[in-house]
Amino acid sequence: PPMSCVPSPCPPQMKSRSSFNGEMHGNNAANDGANHRKNDTFDPGSPEIKREILMMISQYLKEEGYISTVMVLQDESRMRLKVENELHLLYQKMQTKILNGDWVDVDKQFPELERRMDDLKLSKECRFLKFEIYKQQYLELIHRQEVQRAFHFLLKRLKPMQVIHGSNTEFQRLCYLLTCTQVNEEPAFKGWMGIKPSRMLLAEKMRQVMRTNKLVHPRSRNLEPPPGRLIHLLQQAVAFQVKTSSAKASVKDKKARTNRTTLLKDKRRYSVPSHSHKTYKGHVQDVKALVFLGKNGEHIASGSSDKS
Repeated sequence: PPMSCVPSPCPPQMKSRSSFNGEMHGNNAANDGANHRKNDTFDPGSPEIKREILMMISQYLKEEGYISTVMVLQDESRMRLKVENELHLLYQKMQTKILNGDWVDVDKQFPELERRMDDLKLSKECRFLKFEIYKQQYLELIHRQEVQRAFHFLLKRLKPMQVIHGSNTEFQRLCYLLTCTQVNEEPAFKGWMGIKPSRMLLAEKMRQVMRTNKLVHPRSRNLEPPPGRLIHLLQQAVAFQVKTSSAKASVKDKKARTNRTTLLKDKRRYSVPSHSHKTYKGHVQDVKALVFLGKNGEHIASGSSDKS
C-alpha cells in the first residue's frame, strides 16, 4: 500500500532506529569494558585457580560419562604440573648457588633449566636470565680486577648474546669496563653495590620471572569440588545476569527468560522507551508498518489499513 513519509525530529526520548541500535551496542560495549575492569574476584592466571577449573571440568565430564576424555585431560594436567614443580625446585637450587657464587654448578644446571623453560614456551625469559647470569659473573671478574679472564669471558659468553637487548649499547658498556678499575666507573653501573648485593638482585630477578609467569610454587590444596560444582557456578552466573538485565521485569518474566537463556552469550539489558513522547497524526486506521529512513533515521515512513 502507499505509505506516508513525514520528517522525524528524533527528540531525545524518541530516537531513530540507527541511533537507538548504536546506543544499545555502545552501552553494551561500555558495560563489557567496565565488567572486565572491575572483575577482580580472582586471578585466572593463578596456578591454584587453573587446577580448580580443571578439576571442575574433569568432574563434569566424568558425571556425563566421558571417561576417556577425563583420563586424557588428567594426564596432560599432571604432566604440566610436574614440569612446573620440577622447574620450581631447579630454580630454588640455582638461586642458592647464585647467592653462594657457585658459578660452575650454575653453568652445569642451566641447560636443564633452559630445557624445562622451553617446554613451557618461556624461551625468551630463559635467554634473559642467561644473559643476566653471565653479566653477573663478568662484573665480579671486573670487580676482582681479573681483566684477562674477564676479556675471554666477554668474548666467549656475552658477545654471542648481545642481541638479547636489541642493540650493542649494553655490550659496549661491558667492553668499556675492561678499562676501569671499578665497576661503578661506568655510568650505567653506577649503582653497583658489590658482589653479594648484586647476587641478591640477580636472585630477585629470577624470582620475578617465575612470579610473572605464575611459576612460584603454590600452596598445596587437597580439595575436591562438591558434586555438580561447574553447573552450580554457571547457574549462579546466569541467575545474576537475569536479575540485573532488567530492574522492572516481573519474577514470571525473569523465570521465562531463564529457561531460554543460552550460555554462549551474555544477557543484555536493552533501554526500551516506557512512555509516549510525541504522536504523529494522519492515519485513521491501524498502522501496519513503520520504518526509519534516511542516513541518520531523520524520516519515518508508515503504512496503514486505511491504504495511506
